[in-house]
Amino acid sequence: MTRQKRVDDNDRAVGLRIKQARISRGLTQSTLASLLGCCFQQVHRYERGVNCVSAGRLVAIARELSVVPADLLGDAGPALEHPRHAVELMRLFDGLSLPQRQALTQMARVMVGETAPEAV
Repeated sequence: MTRQKRVDDNDRAVGLRIKQARISRGLTQSTLASLLGCCFQQVHRYERGVNCVSAGRLVAIARELSVVPADLLGDAGPALEHPRHAVELMRLFDGLSLPQRQALTQMARVMVGETAPEAV
């Protein structure tokens, strides 16, 4: 009798964190797959949460992405819904001067309807 795998929220969360880390390092699925010695389809299945990531594979993925395995597991806060955009914004934000950062932050506050700056 064959057991059918059910995709679960933990698999999706781990996959999304793998995807976020991969994108933040500027790697394609093919590049990561090559580093891991598998095909890009396998990386794609990990990122979608279709295939579970074994402990050994998780350690290998973390090593190639220069993160600790715990970063790819839970308790890292909610996974971003649009990781590519968030990572790109963070990368671009790092290249701005302090006045540019402040202006961009203020513009974002206005766009989402937040008027007062957050307490630091």
